[in-house]
Amino acid sequence: MDYSATITVAADPATAARAIPDDLERWWSTRVERDDAGFTIRFNNSHVRFEIGPDTRPERRVWTCTDANMIIEGVPDTTEWQGTSLIWDLRPQGSGTAITLTHHGLTPEIDCHEICVAGWRHFFEKSLCDHLNGLPGSPERSAAIA
Repeated sequence: MDYSATITVAADPATAARAIPDDLERWWSTRVERDDAGFTIRFNNSHVRFEIGPDTRPERRVWTCTDANMIIEGVPDTTEWQGTSLIWDLRPQGSGTAITLTHHGLTPEIDCHEICVAGWRHFFEKSLCDHLNGLPGSPERSAAIA
């Protein structure tokens, strides 16, 4: 089963939909490189690249991982995220938004599952939630290790 979790935030759906990709530095990593097709997130000497798919529905966004080099102790395959997708579903909830993140391909069968789920619990369930509720997020702030 893919990782999936839902948070409820005070931001309205349009604000949340813009803030998720536009504010990556405030909730995921302070090291983001953007281009017309997507972005690369860096932390320590690891990186993941996502291409953002076309918006086929206003309430859903899909980001596909096209390159990955996740250096995690005990995980031999540094490319496990490559070919996985982040699926963002947003729906109005009261005066705010319910956001469901499904990491399609992040299943118990891959070696990084436990540590990657812990990462999403921090970056999605806590940091993004805080950011969209008007509190400071807690993005990764590490630099490359020489």
